[in-house]
Amino acid sequence: MKRLQNTNHEKLTEEQDKAVLFGDVQSYKRELLLKEQELSDLRRSVESIDASRDEVQQELDLKTEELAAARQQLERQARDFSNTQHQMTIISGKEDSV
Repeated sequence: MKRLQNTNHEKLTEEQDKAVLFGDVQSYKRELLLKEQELSDLRRSVESIDASRDEVQQELDLKTEELAAARQQLERQARDFSNTQHQMTIISGKEDSV
């Protein structure tokens, strides 16, 4: 009789252990799903940041080109102004000598 009770107790303990392990596995599966969702969210965030960075880089490139063009125009206008001043000086010098 004692042996039968021990066997039943062992089976009960084994079933309880299985239930605990099953619960642990289920808990780990839920945690894994949450981590996978978090990873997926992070990947989408990184993709969004990459897209934004690309847009900002394109805008920066455009502004850099515009700045280079504006500098060239400024240099041309400065040369033209200098040439005009030089021409006016020459004309003024001729008028003074007349």
